[in-house]
Amino acid sequence: MGLLSAAERLASFDRSMVVLDESRCLHSQDRYSTCERCWNICPSSAIEQGKPPSLYEGNCTNCKACLTVCPVGAFQGSDSVKDLLSCLTRLETDSVELICQENEESSRGAAENTIGVSFNGCLASLGAGTLLTIFSMGIKEAYLRLDACQECRWKELKPAIDKQIELSRKLLNAWALVENLVVIDKVEDPHDRPLWDAHNAPISRRDLFKLATKQGAAALAQAVEKNHQKGRLPGRDHRRLVNSFSQFPEIQNSVTLTNADTFANITVSDTCTACGTCARACPTEAISINIDKEEKYFQLNFAPLNCIACEVCVHLCLPSSITMDKSITLNKAVLENTEVVLLEGPLSQCEQCKSYFPSKPDTYVCPTCEVRRNNPFGSIVPPGLNSIPQKERKDHD
Repeated sequence: MGLLSAAERLASFDRSMVVLDESRCLHSQDRYSTCERCWNICPSSAIEQGKPPSLYEGNCTNCKACLTVCPVGAFQGSDSVKDLLSCLTRLETDSVELICQENEESSRGAAENTIGVSFNGCLASLGAGTLLTIFSMGIKEAYLRLDACQECRWKELKPAIDKQIELSRKLLNAWALVENLVVIDKVEDPHDRPLWDAHNAPISRRDLFKLATKQGAAALAQAVEKNHQKGRLPGRDHRRLVNSFSQFPEIQNSVTLTNADTFANITVSDTCTACGTCARACPTEAISINIDKEEKYFQLNFAPLNCIACEVCVHLCLPSSITMDKSITLNKAVLENTEVVLLEGPLSQCEQCKSYFPSKPDTYVCPTCEVRRNNPFGSIVPPGLNSIPQKERKDHD
């Protein structure tokens, strides 16, 4: 086997089909979750609605859109982003055209002085996180070729692409770069220009040496996007967005993030019982709690950039202490890229069950024991259950 063939094989590792880890799905962690992103975006009916959903791999056409849209990374597999980012690191240009594999007119470009880069999968598999990462790497202009979308086998994904472009432009406006992301719906005057295949980009001697020592394109791209899969983390697109924020200069324009953008802020009232349920249930570890039993003190913390606005904490909080605000400024999200203290204070130990709870004057039992004392035949129901219709509630039970 020649050195070039070996390099190509190493660069093509980890190209598996999409798989679903049901245990990571929001529906497996929160029975009140309303997330429908994966089955709404799938263009081939490979994902069946459910709690959790089901993936029929035989129907999957490997568009990889579900990898990007899942807020908690329940869908796993190798997308084209590693190849794309690795390819872009080799480009000696400030302007690129991004073209999906289905575009049969990719040989000629829509703009002069660009380099076209084609990749496997639909443009919907990139997400806003990848688009911002591209600009954070120093690319000045990015052209998205959508001229083949109407005839594409994944044409149902066009609204998802439009939505990702809208979010990307909103975020890029914070750094006055919104005009630098250009959408090409029709190539009016095609130009000759280089076309690179992200999966098989031109390789220098230095790149060949790195590939031969297992430090090639895949490893380099992995380091750039920090696409870890272990632990309770936000989905890959959310992480790419957060990682790209730190690479940009100071924000120039105020940008408001809303519910559709999967960022949020939370506040906690003094009715909090410091039970820690929200921290244990949070699928992205955006909430954490520290309890010092020796000092009898607690601290509830929040990492804003890890929050995906899933409302698991709101659904499970028994005293309804948590309020979620899904409309925040990007400035706040970026500047608060550290844990903030939601609530803290001294603890008392319940005289009945011996658990710890926030100290209050003339209170000697925890809230749970207090409820049981006053309502011996009653029950405690999470507040999220009240928002579910009676028929659906029976189905859950």
